[in-house]
Amino acid sequence: MGGKRVRAYWDTCILLALLKREKRENPLDMQGVYHQARMCDEGQVEVITSVHTLVETHDSTLPDEGRKQLVNLRRHPHFMLAETTVRIAEIAREICDHYRREDPEGLRVTSSDSIHLATAILYKCDVFYTFDGCGKKPRRSRPLLPMSGNVANKYTLRIEKPPTDPSGQFSMEGLAE
Repeated sequence: MGGKRVRAYWDTCILLALLKREKRENPLDMQGVYHQARMCDEGQVEVITSVHTLVETHDSTLPDEGRKQLVNLRRHPHFMLAETTVRIAEIAREICDHYRREDPEGLRVTSSDSIHLATAILYKCDVFYTFDGCGKKPRRSRPLLPMSGNVANKYTLRIEKPPTDPSGQFSMEGLAE
């Protein structure tokens, strides 16, 4: 394989969708998740997520098989759990403060989301994959997808849903198997 490996950040919802084999309203969502997992297995994508994801997955209804797969992922050569450092915490606080000042009465960026965004920024990820902001239900926090390209008027992080395989092939294989 030639070329640069893509560094992709996975928000907790992407990892949970994979480990739970979620049935989503839009079936293309899961095709994108499985495609990105296969690309990671093939070494085309390096997946990064925060260790904070371990806490968030603990609160979920992850089945035993999914918990076992999560443990196995930690040994995957192209999957990395990034430590939360002081610098990540500073960037996360900066992001939260920015949106609080921008719209004092509006939706806030949660501490968890700000840690994920800051981690992706500090690790210079090419893209941040999430489903946060694509649903129709009322929100209690600021959605992430609309921030794409401009996080806190300072960071040019690309935020999107995982894209599907352009060849149209579909398989549920990859990464968590």
